[in-house]
Amino acid sequence: MTNLIEITDLSVEFRGPKNGFFRKKSSPVHAVDNVSLNIVKGEALGLVGESGSGKTTLGRALLRLVEPTTGQVHMNSTDGKRNITSLDAKQLRKAWQNMQMVFQDPQSSLNPRMTVMDTIAESLLVNGIAKNIRDAKTRVVEVAESCGLSSDQLNRYPHAFSGGQRQRISIARALVTKPEFIICDEPVSALDVSIQAQILNLLCKLQEEMDLTLLFISHDLIVVAYICDRIAVMYLGNIIEIAPTKTLFNNPMHPYTEALISAIPSNNPDDITGETLLASDAPGSAGERKGCLFSPRCRYADGKKCSTIKPALTDTGDGRMVACHFAEKLSLTGFGNH
Repeated sequence: MTNLIEITDLSVEFRGPKNGFFRKKSSPVHAVDNVSLNIVKGEALGLVGESGSGKTTLGRALLRLVEPTTGQVHMNSTDGKRNITSLDAKQLRKAWQNMQMVFQDPQSSLNPRMTVMDTIAESLLVNGIAKNIRDAKTRVVEVAESCGLSSDQLNRYPHAFSGGQRQRISIARALVTKPEFIICDEPVSALDVSIQAQILNLLCKLQEEMDLTLLFISHDLIVVAYICDRIAVMYLGNIIEIAPTKTLFNNPMHPYTEALISAIPSNNPDDITGETLLASDAPGSAGERKGCLFSPRCRYADGKKCSTIKPALTDTGDGRMVACHFAEKLSLTGFGNH
Protein backbone atom coordinates (compact mmCIF):
# COMPACT_ATOMS: atom_id res chain seq x y z
CA MET A 1 0.00 0.00 0.00
CA THR A 2 1.28 3.44 -0.96
CA ASN A 3 0.86 6.43 1.31
CA LEU A 4 -0.63 9.41 -0.49
CA ILE A 5 -0.29 11.75 2.51
CA GLU A 6 2.52 11.52 5.07
CA ILE A 7 2.24 13.80 8.12
CA THR A 8 5.30 14.07 10.35
CA ASP A 9 5.36 15.81 13.77
CA LEU A 10 2.81 18.41 12.68
CA SER A 11 1.96 21.07 15.27
CA VAL A 12 -0.25 24.15 15.18
CA GLU A 13 -0.08 26.62 18.06
CA PHE A 14 -2.13 29.77 18.56
CA ARG A 15 -1.18 32.59 20.90
CA GLY A 16 -3.64 35.07 22.32
CA PRO A 17 -2.94 38.79 22.88
CA LYS A 18 -0.38 39.87 25.47
CA ASN A 19 -1.93 40.35 28.89
CA GLY A 20 -1.46 42.71 31.85
CA PHE A 21 0.42 45.91 32.44
CA PHE A 22 3.76 44.40 31.38
CA ARG A 23 2.21 42.84 28.26
CA LYS A 24 3.14 39.32 29.32
CA LYS A 25 2.68 36.68 26.65
CA SER A 26 -0.27 34.35 27.16
CA SER A 27 0.20 30.57 27.13
CA PRO A 28 0.05 28.98 23.68
CA VAL A 29 -2.97 26.91 22.66
CA HIS A 30 -1.79 23.57 21.22
CA ALA A 31 -4.50 22.96 18.64
CA VAL A 32 -2.46 20.21 16.96
CA ASP A 33 0.36 18.61 18.94
CA ASN A 34 3.13 16.69 17.09
CA VAL A 35 0.77 14.60 14.97
CA SER A 36 2.28 11.91 12.73
CA LEU A 37 -0.16 10.12 10.46
CA ASN A 38 -0.20 8.40 7.07
CA ILE A 39 -3.18 8.26 4.70
CA VAL A 40 -3.06 5.38 2.23
CA LYS A 41 -3.86 6.06 -1.40
CA GLY A 42 -7.49 5.19 -2.17
CA GLU A 43 -8.67 4.84 1.43
CA ALA A 44 -11.17 6.85 3.45
CA LEU A 45 -9.64 7.75 6.82
CA GLY A 46 -12.00 8.99 9.52
CA LEU A 47 -10.84 11.59 12.05
CA VAL A 48 -13.07 11.70 15.14
CA GLY A 49 -13.13 13.40 18.52
CA GLU A 50 -15.05 15.90 20.62
CA SER A 51 -15.53 19.51 19.54
CA GLY A 52 -12.29 21.39 20.18
CA SER A 53 -10.07 18.33 19.77
CA GLY A 54 -8.24 19.88 16.79
CA LYS A 55 -9.79 17.88 13.94
CA THR A 56 -10.63 20.81 11.67
CA THR A 57 -7.35 22.59 12.45
CA LEU A 58 -5.42 19.48 11.40
CA GLY A 59 -7.41 19.24 8.17
CA ARG A 60 -6.81 22.90 7.36
CA ALA A 61 -3.11 22.60 8.24
CA LEU A 62 -2.70 19.81 5.65
CA LEU A 63 -3.73 22.30 2.97
CA ARG A 64 -1.96 25.19 4.73
CA LEU A 65 -5.21 27.10 5.10
CA VAL A 66 -3.78 27.29 8.62
CA GLU A 67 0.02 27.54 8.73
CA PRO A 68 1.66 24.75 10.76
CA THR A 69 3.99 25.84 13.54
CA THR A 70 6.31 22.84 13.05
CA GLY A 71 6.32 19.57 11.14
CA GLN A 72 5.96 18.47 7.55
CA VAL A 73 3.27 17.22 5.16
CA HIS A 74 4.30 15.23 2.10
CA MET A 75 2.00 14.26 -0.76
CA ASN A 76 3.00 11.39 -3.06
CA SER A 77 0.80 12.30 -6.03
CA THR A 78 0.92 10.87 -9.54
CA ASP A 79 3.04 13.82 -10.71
CA GLY A 80 5.68 13.40 -8.00
CA LYS A 81 6.32 13.87 -4.30
CA ARG A 82 5.77 17.31 -2.77
CA ASN A 83 6.60 18.74 0.63
CA ILE A 84 3.45 20.83 1.08
CA THR A 85 4.86 22.72 4.08
CA SER A 86 7.79 24.09 2.07
CA LEU A 87 5.96 25.32 -1.05
CA ASP A 88 5.84 29.00 -1.93
CA ALA A 89 2.54 30.70 -2.77
CA LYS A 90 2.68 29.92 -6.50
CA GLN A 91 3.63 26.27 -5.94
CA LEU A 92 0.98 25.90 -3.25
CA ARG A 93 -1.75 27.13 -5.59
CA LYS A 94 -0.63 24.53 -8.11
CA ALA A 95 -0.69 21.82 -5.42
CA TRP A 96 -4.24 22.81 -4.42
CA GLN A 97 -5.46 21.55 -7.78
CA ASN A 98 -4.69 18.06 -6.47
CA MET A 99 -5.99 18.47 -2.90
CA GLN A 100 -9.32 20.07 -2.08
CA MET A 101 -11.70 20.57 0.87
CA VAL A 102 -15.46 20.22 1.32
CA PHE A 103 -16.58 22.49 4.16
CA GLN A 104 -19.18 21.90 6.85
CA ASP A 105 -21.67 24.64 5.93
CA PRO A 106 -22.25 24.91 2.17
CA GLN A 107 -24.35 28.04 2.57
CA SER A 108 -21.44 30.04 4.01
CA SER A 109 -18.81 28.51 1.70
CA LEU A 110 -20.67 29.38 -1.53
CA ASN A 111 -20.69 32.91 -2.94
CA PRO A 112 -24.37 33.98 -3.08
CA ARG A 113 -23.62 36.32 -6.03
CA MET A 114 -22.19 33.60 -8.25
CA THR A 115 -24.21 31.09 -10.24
CA VAL A 116 -23.51 27.38 -9.84
CA MET A 117 -21.75 27.40 -13.22
CA ASP A 118 -19.44 30.24 -12.15
CA THR A 119 -18.83 28.66 -8.73
CA ILE A 120 -17.74 25.29 -10.11
CA ALA A 121 -15.80 26.80 -13.02
CA GLU A 122 -13.87 29.29 -10.88
CA SER A 123 -11.02 26.88 -10.06
CA LEU A 124 -10.58 26.03 -13.73
CA LEU A 125 -10.37 29.71 -14.70
CA VAL A 126 -8.13 30.85 -11.83
CA ASN A 127 -5.63 28.05 -12.44
CA GLY A 128 -5.57 28.48 -16.21
CA ILE A 129 -7.05 25.03 -16.86
CA ALA A 130 -9.79 26.70 -18.94
CA LYS A 131 -9.49 30.00 -20.85
CA ASN A 132 -13.07 31.14 -20.35
CA ILE A 133 -16.46 29.98 -19.09
CA ARG A 134 -17.33 28.49 -22.48
CA ASP A 135 -14.13 26.45 -22.44
CA ALA A 136 -14.91 25.26 -18.89
CA LYS A 137 -18.54 24.34 -19.53
CA THR A 138 -17.98 20.75 -20.66
CA ARG A 139 -16.00 19.83 -17.54
CA VAL A 140 -18.43 21.70 -15.25
CA VAL A 141 -21.47 19.89 -16.68
CA GLU A 142 -19.66 16.55 -16.41
CA VAL A 143 -18.73 16.95 -12.74
CA ALA A 144 -22.09 18.51 -11.84
CA GLU A 145 -24.00 15.58 -13.30
CA SER A 146 -21.73 13.11 -11.50
CA CYS A 147 -22.76 14.85 -8.26
CA GLY A 148 -26.49 14.60 -9.00
CA LEU A 149 -27.02 18.10 -10.46
CA SER A 150 -28.64 18.68 -13.84
CA SER A 151 -27.22 21.03 -16.48
CA ASP A 152 -30.30 23.27 -16.35
CA GLN A 153 -29.62 23.99 -12.66
CA LEU A 154 -26.21 25.54 -13.36
CA ASN A 155 -27.54 29.04 -14.05
CA ARG A 156 -29.25 29.30 -10.66
CA TYR A 157 -27.85 30.88 -7.50
CA PRO A 158 -27.13 29.01 -4.22
CA HIS A 159 -30.19 30.41 -2.42
CA ALA A 160 -32.44 28.48 -4.84
CA PHE A 161 -31.17 25.12 -3.57
CA SER A 162 -31.74 23.00 -0.47
CA GLY A 163 -28.93 22.23 1.97
CA GLY A 164 -28.26 18.85 0.41
CA GLN A 165 -28.13 20.30 -3.09
CA ARG A 166 -25.76 23.06 -1.93
CA GLN A 167 -23.45 20.41 -0.51
CA ARG A 168 -23.54 18.65 -3.89
CA ILE A 169 -22.43 21.94 -5.44
CA SER A 170 -19.56 22.16 -2.93
CA ILE A 171 -18.48 18.61 -3.74
CA ALA A 172 -18.61 19.33 -7.49
CA ARG A 173 -16.50 22.47 -6.96
CA ALA A 174 -13.91 20.40 -5.09
CA LEU A 175 -13.79 17.71 -7.80
CA VAL A 176 -13.67 19.91 -10.88
CA THR A 177 -9.84 20.05 -10.99
CA LYS A 178 -9.64 16.23 -10.72
CA PRO A 179 -7.87 16.09 -7.33
CA GLU A 180 -6.53 12.91 -5.75
CA PHE A 181 -7.13 13.97 -2.13
CA ILE A 182 -10.31 15.42 -0.59
CA ILE A 183 -10.75 16.61 3.00
CA CYS A 184 -14.40 16.42 4.07
CA ASP A 185 -14.89 18.58 7.17
CA GLU A 186 -18.19 17.54 8.82
CA PRO A 187 -19.86 17.53 5.36
CA VAL A 188 -23.20 16.11 6.55
CA SER A 189 -23.56 17.44 10.11
CA ALA A 190 -25.80 20.35 9.01
CA LEU A 191 -28.14 18.12 6.97
CA ASP A 192 -31.25 16.07 7.77
CA VAL A 193 -30.64 12.37 8.36
CA SER A 194 -32.21 11.27 5.07
CA ILE A 195 -30.12 13.80 3.15
CA GLN A 196 -27.01 12.71 5.07
CA ALA A 197 -27.43 9.21 3.66
CA GLN A 198 -27.66 10.58 0.11
CA ILE A 199 -24.47 12.63 0.46
CA LEU A 200 -22.58 9.74 2.08
CA ASN A 201 -23.65 7.40 -0.73
CA LEU A 202 -22.55 10.03 -3.25
CA LEU A 203 -19.11 10.31 -1.63
CA CYS A 204 -18.73 6.51 -1.64
CA LYS A 205 -19.67 6.37 -5.32
CA LEU A 206 -17.34 9.21 -6.31
CA GLN A 207 -14.45 7.74 -4.32
CA GLU A 208 -14.75 4.46 -6.19
CA GLU A 209 -15.26 6.00 -9.63
CA MET A 210 -12.52 8.64 -9.33
CA ASP A 211 -10.05 6.71 -7.15
CA LEU A 212 -10.18 9.42 -4.48
CA THR A 213 -8.45 9.44 -1.12
CA LEU A 214 -10.59 10.95 1.66
CA LEU A 215 -9.93 12.41 5.08
CA PHE A 216 -13.40 12.42 6.63
CA ILE A 217 -13.65 14.64 9.73
CA SER A 218 -16.66 14.11 11.98
CA HIS A 219 -17.85 13.84 15.57
CA ASP A 220 -20.44 11.22 14.56
CA LEU A 221 -18.93 7.75 14.87
CA ILE A 222 -21.83 6.05 13.06
CA VAL A 223 -21.36 8.29 10.02
CA VAL A 224 -17.61 7.64 10.05
CA ALA A 225 -18.15 3.89 10.35
CA TYR A 226 -20.36 3.94 7.24
CA ILE A 227 -17.82 5.54 4.92
CA CYS A 228 -14.32 5.00 6.37
CA ASP A 229 -11.80 2.15 6.14
CA ARG A 230 -9.78 3.28 9.16
CA ILE A 231 -10.42 5.67 12.05
CA ALA A 232 -8.00 7.98 13.88
CA VAL A 233 -9.21 9.24 17.27
CA MET A 234 -8.06 12.72 18.31
CA TYR A 235 -7.98 14.23 21.80
CA LEU A 236 -6.68 17.72 22.66
CA GLY A 237 -4.58 17.93 19.51
CA ASN A 238 -3.14 14.40 19.81
CA ILE A 239 -3.88 11.22 17.89
CA ILE A 240 -4.49 8.66 20.62
CA GLU A 241 -5.70 5.63 18.64
CA ILE A 242 -5.72 4.43 15.02
CA ALA A 243 -7.36 1.21 13.87
CA PRO A 244 -9.41 -0.35 11.07
CA THR A 245 -13.04 0.69 11.51
CA LYS A 246 -14.54 -2.66 12.45
CA THR A 247 -11.66 -3.48 14.80
CA LEU A 248 -11.93 -0.16 16.61
CA PHE A 249 -15.69 -0.50 17.12
CA ASN A 250 -15.50 -4.08 18.35
CA ASN A 251 -12.36 -3.78 20.45
CA PRO A 252 -11.26 -0.25 21.42
CA MET A 253 -7.88 -0.05 23.16
CA HIS A 254 -7.94 3.52 24.49
CA PRO A 255 -10.36 4.54 27.31
CA TYR A 256 -11.31 7.71 25.40
CA THR A 257 -12.36 5.64 22.38
CA GLU A 258 -14.41 3.42 24.69
CA ALA A 259 -16.09 6.55 26.09
CA LEU A 260 -16.93 7.86 22.61
CA ILE A 261 -18.41 4.50 21.62
CA SER A 262 -20.43 4.35 24.84
CA ALA A 263 -22.09 7.66 23.87
CA ILE A 264 -23.54 6.21 20.64
CA PRO A 265 -27.31 5.94 21.17
CA SER A 266 -28.89 2.52 20.76
CA ASN A 267 -31.41 1.95 17.96
CA ASN A 268 -33.57 0.05 20.45
CA PRO A 269 -35.85 2.49 22.33
CA ASP A 270 -36.27 -0.03 25.16
CA ASP A 271 -32.56 -0.04 26.00
CA ILE A 272 -31.61 1.58 29.28
CA THR A 273 -29.05 4.35 28.97
CA GLY A 274 -25.70 3.05 30.18
CA GLU A 275 -23.09 4.62 32.39
CA THR A 276 -21.68 7.95 31.22
CA LEU A 277 -17.94 7.42 30.78
CA LEU A 278 -17.14 11.09 30.11
CA ALA A 279 -18.41 12.89 33.16
CA SER A 280 -16.68 16.23 32.58
CA ASP A 281 -15.54 18.52 29.78
CA ALA A 282 -12.03 18.40 28.33
CA PRO A 283 -9.70 20.55 30.45
CA GLY A 284 -8.47 22.64 27.52
CA SER A 285 -5.28 22.68 25.48
CA ALA A 286 -3.35 25.62 26.90
CA GLY A 287 -0.63 25.75 29.51
CA GLU A 288 1.41 22.91 30.98
CA ARG A 289 0.92 19.54 29.28
CA LYS A 290 2.36 16.74 31.41
CA GLY A 291 1.50 13.08 31.36
CA CYS A 292 -1.47 11.60 29.56
CA LEU A 293 -3.82 14.44 28.64
CA PHE A 294 -6.84 12.19 29.12
CA SER A 295 -5.82 11.05 32.63
CA PRO A 296 -7.94 13.67 34.52
CA ARG A 297 -11.06 12.13 32.95
CA CYS A 298 -9.93 8.49 32.76
CA ARG A 299 -11.39 5.97 35.19
CA TYR A 300 -8.43 3.64 34.59
CA ALA A 301 -5.68 6.20 35.37
CA ASP A 302 -3.24 5.11 38.08
CA GLY A 303 -2.68 8.64 39.44
CA LYS A 304 1.11 8.47 39.12
CA LYS A 305 2.45 7.18 35.82
CA CYS A 306 -0.49 8.52 33.83
CA SER A 307 -0.19 12.01 35.31
CA THR A 308 3.56 12.37 34.79
CA ILE A 309 4.56 10.40 31.67
CA LYS A 310 2.94 11.06 28.31
CA PRO A 311 2.30 7.76 26.46
CA ALA A 312 3.69 7.48 22.94
CA LEU A 313 1.55 6.38 20.02
CA THR A 314 2.70 2.75 19.76
CA ASP A 315 2.17 0.16 17.04
CA THR A 316 0.37 -2.85 18.55
CA GLY A 317 0.18 -4.86 15.34
CA ASP A 318 -2.67 -5.61 12.88
CA GLY A 319 -2.66 -2.01 11.69
CA ARG A 320 -3.40 -0.62 15.15
CA MET A 321 -1.72 2.17 17.10
CA VAL A 322 -2.61 3.43 20.58
CA ALA A 323 -1.26 5.93 23.10
CA CYS A 324 -2.06 4.41 26.51
CA HIS A 325 0.23 3.01 29.20
CA PHE A 326 -2.20 0.18 30.00
CA ALA A 327 -3.67 -0.56 26.56
CA GLU A 328 -2.52 -4.19 26.59
CA LYS A 329 -3.94 -4.81 30.08
CA LEU A 330 -7.36 -3.18 29.76
CA SER A 331 -10.45 -5.02 28.58
CA LEU A 332 -12.64 -2.28 27.14
CA THR A 333 -16.23 -2.39 25.93
CA GLY A 334 -16.94 -2.06 22.23
CA PHE A 335 -20.05 -1.10 20.30
CA GLY A 336 -23.08 -3.29 20.95
CA ASN A 337 -21.79 -4.39 24.33
CA HIS A 338 -22.40 -1.24 26.36
